[in-house]
Amino acid sequence: MKVTLRQIQTVLRSENRTAIFALCSKMGLFAQTDKSKHSIVFDFIKSNAPTQKLRRKAYDLAYSGRIKYPEFWYDGLLPINREVEFAKQQRKNAGSPYQKTIMRGNTHAWWCSPVYGHSDYNKSRAFRLKENEKLFALLYAYMNK
Repeated sequence: MKVTLRQIQTVLRSENRTAIFALCSKMGLFAQTDKSKHSIVFDFIKSNAPTQKLRRKAYDLAYSGRIKYPEFWYDGLLPINREVEFAKQQRKNAGSPYQKTIMRGNTHAWWCSPVYGHSDYNKSRAFRLKENEKLFALLYAYMNK
């Protein structure tokens, strides 16, 4: 079924999750890929949203608070590429007061200050350690060269 841009924008402006998912289903977006339905809807809203406010609200509309940390998506980069790029950037900024290094936590790897470690108030979560032990080992070795 053919759907016009005006119809898409009308449904998106309504911010009705059920109507948005129904529109994506009607357009056949779910059959095209093996990605989850929520990530397809998230990408669809981000690319077709008529306003910046709606683009910012896309995550809430697509996931409705179901996923606490969206590790699968970050500016189009895969999580591994994102972490490698961040590590390269931190190696270039060696000696900076804002330099971060990777540290191991109980369940997650963290980017934090090499001086303050886990008590750094500005640390950020990098990724889960459960499936990514090898990635952590490689990044840790790279950062400590």
